[in-house]
Amino acid sequence: MGVVDWLELRARLARLPRRAARAPGPRRAAVLVPLLEREGRLTALFTRRPETLRAHPGQVSFPGGGLDPGEEVVAAALREAEEEVGLPPRVVEPLGLLHDVVVAGTGVTLTPVVGRITEDVPLVLNAAEVARAFTAPLADLAARLELRPVEHGGRTWQVPFFEWDGETIWGATGRVVVDLLEVLELRP
Repeated sequence: MGVVDWLELRARLARLPRRAARAPGPRRAAVLVPLLEREGRLTALFTRRPETLRAHPGQVSFPGGGLDPGEEVVAAALREAEEEVGLPPRVVEPLGLLHDVVVAGTGVTLTPVVGRITEDVPLVLNAAEVARAFTAPLADLAARLELRPVEHGGRTWQVPFFEWDGETIWGATGRVVVDLLEVLELRP
């Protein structure tokens, strides 16, 4: 996709035959995959978690968290994005869902909600949950994709890694990025 065609992206997400993975436990979470157009390029907004957090300290992620009882994934993703980076739901246009991801080591099933940021608003980071927010053009991330072996649970997995602006994107977030790159036909 050259200049961002949001209608085409929505259509591609709607046609995506979603893989709905489920972890053994009942814990569910949602993340917002916030996208915006910068200089005609499709760009994603990421966060880095503080080193002080118990779960996944210092890792790059998308804004998100656990679903409240009875809450739908889109509502949870929008709520968490507002709590973590001050992104008001009124400036996010939900476009569709990507494949569920089971987060290694936590028993959480994560549903990524792709959303378009429709207007430029200043981000207000919740320091308890976010150490840094940054953006990366998706075409540039595609060019930096590396698969590296990671051992977990006595098995070795090939895990996607992306290096960008001094940050390492990997794990569940890396898998979400790969799924998005496939939808956009950007994966090398």
